[in-house]
Amino acid sequence: MSNKKKKAKKQANPEIAANIFLGLKTTVSNDACIKAAREWKGALNIVPIVLALGSVVLALVPYFGQQNGLQGSTAVLGTPSSSYETGLSQLIHSLAYDSNGNERPEAITLEVSAEGKLHFVNNTTDFFNSGSGQDGWYTITRKEENADKDLQDQIMFEAFFNTAPATTTDEMFYSYIDAFKNPFTGNLRDSQVEVFKGSYIAFGRESVRFRHRNEIVTFAGLTGSYELLKGKSLTDFAASLKGQDVNSSQYIDSVKTFFVDFVNKSYEPAKQKGLWMYTGIFFGVDLGAMILFGLMLFLMTRGKKNPFRIYTFWETQKMAYFAAPTPAILSLIGFAIPNMAFILFFFIFGFRMMWMSMKSMRPIAQ
Repeated sequence: MSNKKKKAKKQANPEIAANIFLGLKTTVSNDACIKAAREWKGALNIVPIVLALGSVVLALVPYFGQQNGLQGSTAVLGTPSSSYETGLSQLIHSLAYDSNGNERPEAITLEVSAEGKLHFVNNTTDFFNSGSGQDGWYTITRKEENADKDLQDQIMFEAFFNTAPATTTDEMFYSYIDAFKNPFTGNLRDSQVEVFKGSYIAFGRESVRFRHRNEIVTFAGLTGSYELLKGKSLTDFAASLKGQDVNSSQYIDSVKTFFVDFVNKSYEPAKQKGLWMYTGIFFGVDLGAMILFGLMLFLMTRGKKNPFRIYTFWETQKMAYFAAPTPAILSLIGFAIPNMAFILFFFIFGFRMMWMSMKSMRPIAQ
């Protein structure tokens, strides 16, 4: 009995080795893909399915890595801008000091509550220098020449706080700002200006918007949430900088570091939601491409006199699955060309399948 078992084991080894060699050969040979698809039966059918799913996952690695590494602060604070960074620094300084440079007896409260809502309390009369009463906002201007060579005030930076009635949603509040309207009333601030031309930060009830602008176009901007900023206090941060010169590079760098973290955390929930949504879409597109190209091979061999008419639908599907790993590996060059990362697999895989249909499955081949 033991001798028979040893012989049976020895007879199985060459077949396993042949299958392994054939499987490896499919990475470079279309003929090997066709042969494996036709010869591998039974439990081996799981192999092309695993290869197909693994190929799609591998092809999406460059896109996923690139998008997951994006930081919201790169768009808003990545390019040095004296107007935006100085504006944020002046805003933080004004939370702790009045317009005369005196320390406020009662600090202005600006923070994100534990529930993820804006908590803003202003008991001063000099913090708002635009608007009227409590329906005002924080503004920094600078002198610039107009067309007549006269100096006039131009908005450099503004900060808004959505304390309007609940009927004014954050989206409405932001849209009024962008249209250069009073965000509390919806009235135009200047009838001759249709677009807000300064940089700003707008604290909504449940979200925050950053806009980095010049006088012609929007440099960059994004809208984030307070989800990961619960308990974050700008008032406490302002207090930690007391005694420092607001115009010093040290002060401005500290403020920038704070807001880099603030922007990144506000952007993270939206980034992750979009990342997984688009990854799922591209996963479906790539997997659908495999099924589509497998179907294409099946339909191309349906001619009555076509010698490959013996191929079944499942066999042509397996041919496409076996052909997928090599394009997936090649698509990793998407790390070097991130703008093409999401589409490289589709093009490379499509090229290989067209080559297979033209060279290995032509009716005149046999």
